[in-house]
Amino acid sequence: MPAWYIDQIASTNTFYTSLNHNREYVASKHIVGHRSTHDGFWRPEVDDGVAVFHRKEDAKPTLKHLAFRRPSGLTASEANGLLGRRSYRPLQKLADQQEVHATEWQDTTVYTHSWPSLRDDQLAQRETDQPADVTPDDPADDGYLYRDELVATFLSVAVSELQSISPERAAALVLRQFEGDSFDALERRLQRNHSFREALDYTEPEDVPDGTSLWRAFDELHPDELRDCLQSDHEHGGEFVVIDGTHIAAWANTRDEIENGDVEGASWGKHEGSFYGYKVFLVVDAATELPVAITMETGKRNDSAAFEPLV
Repeated sequence: MPAWYIDQIASTNTFYTSLNHNREYVASKHIVGHRSTHDGFWRPEVDDGVAVFHRKEDAKPTLKHLAFRRPSGLTASEANGLLGRRSYRPLQKLADQQEVHATEWQDTTVYTHSWPSLRDDQLAQRETDQPADVTPDDPADDGYLYRDELVATFLSVAVSELQSISPERAAALVLRQFEGDSFDALERRLQRNHSFREALDYTEPEDVPDGTSLWRAFDELHPDELRDCLQSDHEHGGEFVVIDGTHIAAWANTRDEIENGDVEGASWGKHEGSFYGYKVFLVVDAATELPVAITMETGKRNDSAAFEPLV
């Protein structure tokens, strides 16, 4: 199409132009809205690569949306990969206009929410997502496993035990249980953390299954197959257990939904402050670091009352 025609149809509210490729590709708002992923992107293949569209339409609002919504904020290199174009200057302009906040973090700039409380949460999450700087010389002698080593160990067993789903997805689900992630959060964690991707044989972030696929794998996993994978011959297995609980916020869009009790099973509770949702309680074998028992209760459930039947 000639450039003038693209400019003409892009000036209407019903069409978007690509964020990369110098806006050479056009898609209707309806198509972008229905085919985009949970983070708002739709990336169709085109003649010279991949065109990038986002529900926010233009680069500037898209970058602001990502800086505000991503759990660990946004760096320029991450933005380049997401938008398929150089994004340093528009991010810097947003920071200069105080629409996002720029923080120097480990020799790079992280763009985050402008509210201090949310900004601190994003930087704390980014710190958590980083791989450990120090690994034990001999994990067997130390008697414990890091998360990525645990995943790799489970995967090595699951290859010969699992038939209902792929071993890689089963290992990702085991990681989800330890981290307390939603399926979408598990997808984001695997995309950001190269150690987990390496343990699961996912070469690039694009190789990670989406949250819906992981949910389907969870639904299809046969319990007996998983049980066979988790059987352990560790000489100290079963002697000691570790118990702990955490909270999961309910998916409630409005305060009316909370006050009317429209979210099934959720309630107000206390865990690192007030929250509305559920509590998950987990018992783990201290020697093998494998789950023994797990249950999910309403948010107001008392910890000690939930642990007694598990133990």
